[in-house]
Amino acid sequence: MKNILLIAGVSFLLTENIFSQSQGPNSPATASYSALGCLACPGSEWNNYNNIQIADGQNAEVELRDFPFCFQTACFYSRYLIAKNFGFAIPAGASVDGVLAAVSCRNAFGGINDTIVQLLSANQPAGNNNSPGNLPWSPLTSVIFYGDTNDLWGLPLTPDSVNDTDFGIAVMVRNSSASPDTAFVDHVQMTVYYSLPTGTFSQTRIIGISTVHYSQDENALLLSKDALHDINLVSVTDITGKEICFFVPAAGQQKLFLPVLTNGVYFAIVKTYEKTIVQKFAVTN
Repeated sequence: MKNILLIAGVSFLLTENIFSQSQGPNSPATASYSALGCLACPGSEWNNYNNIQIADGQNAEVELRDFPFCFQTACFYSRYLIAKNFGFAIPAGASVDGVLAAVSCRNAFGGINDTIVQLLSANQPAGNNNSPGNLPWSPLTSVIFYGDTNDLWGLPLTPDSVNDTDFGIAVMVRNSSASPDTAFVDHVQMTVYYSLPTGTFSQTRIIGISTVHYSQDENALLLSKDALHDINLVSVTDITGKEICFFVPAAGQQKLFLPVLTNGVYFAIVKTYEKTIVQKFAVTN
């Protein structure tokens, strides 16, 4: 199932015997594409694929031939763009509940859509294909979301499997038009949702959704006094993942004043010594 709403950050839900939590959105430390360097393999090759590791406006891109032409690396569909090694550290006693992936992308002329979006298992695309297969990408950079808080993509995911450096996502795109087109991907991120039995220690049980709060009256982020000694960096991004500002809080500093923000959705990313916590907030001046 493709989820067009962002569900990111750390959720803190206490039930009778389960703590529901998340890690992410994390960025990949490794990027590549399938059949790297194989000139005889079918599918157009991705260029500058390492650009998907950071949201900075620098893109991975693939030039696609007109449909249905395909001969080796000149083809109407691409090879898999691969992002992996997301740095998850899900506790060993947890149950993985779902995976949400976010891809910041665009195309040149409007003829491109993703055709396969799968997780990587044993370093190979596997499980359910979460691409709808018929929704064209926008000519303007936008973020497309795949998966959900309770979507395991048809795989038996465990803490070991999602923590593995080879865990990631593979994306294939195609050109459905009669003219050549180019696909661009700026950034890929992933969030893992998991549950812990009551009593199992996790850093996010102590440092979680209440760590940071946005005050629109003061145009500031307010940090929890109890968590100050664990925080070493706070950054703010917009909905596309572009960083707006960042802070290294001084000892005891609870209030971080923001620059003037336009109306919209933003994310406060709090980095501690062991975890990254993400809190969504909205500006409605």
